[in-house]
Amino acid sequence: MINFMQSTKIFRSNNKYKYKIVYLLFRKSYNKNMRNILQIISGFGLVLGLHACNDTGTPTINAENTKYVQQLDRIISNADTTFIVFYTDWCVGKNNIDRNYSQYLAKIKAENKNAQIVLIASDDNITDSTLNARNQEGYIAMRIKAGNKPLFNKTNIQNFIRAAFPKHTIEDLEHLSFSIPVELWVTKEKKILNDPDVHKSSAIFGEVMGWNTPK
Repeated sequence: MINFMQSTKIFRSNNKYKYKIVYLLFRKSYNKNMRNILQIISGFGLVLGLHACNDTGTPTINAENTKYVQQLDRIISNADTTFIVFYTDWCVGKNNIDRNYSQYLAKIKAENKNAQIVLIASDDNITDSTLNARNQEGYIAMRIKAGNKPLFNKTNIQNFIRAAFPKHTIEDLEHLSFSIPVELWVTKEKKILNDPDVHKSSAIFGEVMGWNTPK
């Protein structure tokens, strides 16, 4: 059996073996350091990406959504107050359309209120046939180009609202975690009545309309 002294002597006399050990140790250290560097770079990239999504400057929207901003402007000008709902196909909040908004719509019609409900499909997975069905129910249904993934949906809703209502700074839109559906109560002059907290719309619905919100 080779003792410690003998093994040390063998190691010292075997340069080839020594170089191989050094190489293996260097490669292990290099790989570990490279992983750390890549993680740091990825972290910086994520931070920069989130910053870009949350930038409060002039939003960048495509030509198609610019057209939809103009369409929404025309719709808003047709009533004293407009209830706008940005919804997606994947969010359970879309169930509010049948559970709550249908009752709001019925009362608006029954009392001949100068108000309207605009449903904005903010998910490319929502079909034109769905929009047509909502129009037949008495809503004003339109869409924006928002992609077919949750992160894309949220970012494009943010940018669209900033482009459509540039005078407003909505606190909930400064975070990618804001809830969907996004509900806005706006006047003919494009003042958002539930700004800055866009999640209080159901609470002010009755106040704006002059009656209690449906349960």
